[in-house]
Amino acid sequence: MAWGIRKTLGQVLEATAIKYPLNIAVKDPEHCYTYRELNRLSDDMAKGFLAMGIRKGTHVGIFAGNTATNVCTFFALWKIGAVVCPICTTYSRYEVEHCIECADITHMITGMAPGGHCEDLCSNFKHQVRLISQREFDEYTKKGSSMSDIELNGYKLQVTCDDDDTILFSSGTTGKSKPVLTSHFNRVTTAHFQAKTLKATARDRYVAALPMYHCFSITAIVLAAVSVGAMICIPADKHARTILQMIEDEGCTILTAVPTLYASILRRYEEGDYDVSTLRTGMIGGAPYFPEFFRELCEKLDFTLLPSLGATEATAGITAGKLNDSLELRSTSLGKPFPHVLCKVVDPATGEELPIGEKGELCVKGYNIMRGYYKMPEATANSFIDGCWFRTGDLVRKDENGVLYYLGRLKELIIRGGENIIPREVEDMIAQDERVSQVKVIGVPDPHYGEEVCAVIVKAVDAAENSDADGKDADAVTPADINDEEVREIVRRQAASFKVPKYVIFLKEFPLNSVGKTDIKGMKEMARKTLALDRHRDIKL
Repeated sequence: MAWGIRKTLGQVLEATAIKYPLNIAVKDPEHCYTYRELNRLSDDMAKGFLAMGIRKGTHVGIFAGNTATNVCTFFALWKIGAVVCPICTTYSRYEVEHCIECADITHMITGMAPGGHCEDLCSNFKHQVRLISQREFDEYTKKGSSMSDIELNGYKLQVTCDDDDTILFSSGTTGKSKPVLTSHFNRVTTAHFQAKTLKATARDRYVAALPMYHCFSITAIVLAAVSVGAMICIPADKHARTILQMIEDEGCTILTAVPTLYASILRRYEEGDYDVSTLRTGMIGGAPYFPEFFRELCEKLDFTLLPSLGATEATAGITAGKLNDSLELRSTSLGKPFPHVLCKVVDPATGEELPIGEKGELCVKGYNIMRGYYKMPEATANSFIDGCWFRTGDLVRKDENGVLYYLGRLKELIIRGGENIIPREVEDMIAQDERVSQVKVIGVPDPHYGEEVCAVIVKAVDAAENSDADGKDADAVTPADINDEEVREIVRRQAASFKVPKYVIFLKEFPLNSVGKTDIKGMKEMARKTLALDRHRDIKL
């Protein structure tokens, strides 16, 4: 067993409630709970869930926006050993059903999220799922009112730090999203060091603007705050002006976010008149960004931002900078591994460790690493070297001081504003249309999102013309044409909005490399030139 803190997530909340009972735990526009109240309410809600038949090991989906109620729901489920399965609230019905199926979700808790009521999307699934609305918050507690604290403690005592705590959905690099299974041990220990790296205390106030279906949000914000008795401040919406006003009104001290959100906040800050002088520190990660952008954030918001590298499979905690690192080092590096996390750079082909300074794939071992992909033993085995070193898929180099520098992705995963997009998944959607002969989805540079989605397509009509030119199929019926907006609509009907291609490029034929395969590198260079995207400087996570 790797080094770590052997507590359950429920025990962490209970310990904090004893130490800081009157500290505000979480506040949103409608609710404000102290740690004593959050602990008590999550106990009452846990009794209600038990009355509904939820038990240790039950897989419970959560499809809801960030609220104090949602924080309470997470802890209520963790206390009784249920496995929390948060689902992206911008997913389509098709994507939500995939999550339900691959994670064996039997209960789905729904609530408010961007775009309206989640219940509208979660009704009439083909899989048998019991829907529970967060609007019934008071009813949860009433249903469990007949249960004593002693009886509840009996259920709590069955939960250990080695039990499963959460399934989060990672895009990975191929196929559909994969269910990442972690334990209480993974998450408690990682959250502890996320807080320690920022030197967070009970006096701090965390901004919780990242959605709670993201590992970065759950671990580095919500649980890090709870581990030290800090306050979790939840804005009314995702708008930058709302977040900035909340920072000013609540005196927030820690802002952790993805580059896209930081970019929006910076633009709005420059346009308005907001007092963010209370901001002290925070982390940035989840997507590529330029060093110049990092430095601009630090200078204009006047706080000590730390770089970080994480992965859902590593509980969102692999590396981070230090508060006393220079701005130059923080803006250009990934920092060093968290305490007791081991990192090595290997040759992707052989798995052999490389000398200092050489670029290779980053592999990680420690308390932060997942148990595996739920019910996917082959995918799990392929993600490790020697059964214990997790292969991140990130291309990095390490200097003589142990500092890591990001160089890119080994595979073709597109990271748009912190959201992982699997090219094959989008390609499969587009390829279903008979007007498309070939399709390849690639990531192209974007100053705001880091990367944008670009679909490169050979139309069936062009493929037919090429065939005719060779004297083949001359009598075949010419396929109908397709335009770029029709391509976007194909994806829009089946997937979350962030997967819809911003750019669509039509080619007569795909470029081929020397062995006759599609030349992805050449295609990306062509796309940059065609779209006049010349921002292909070195970037980092």
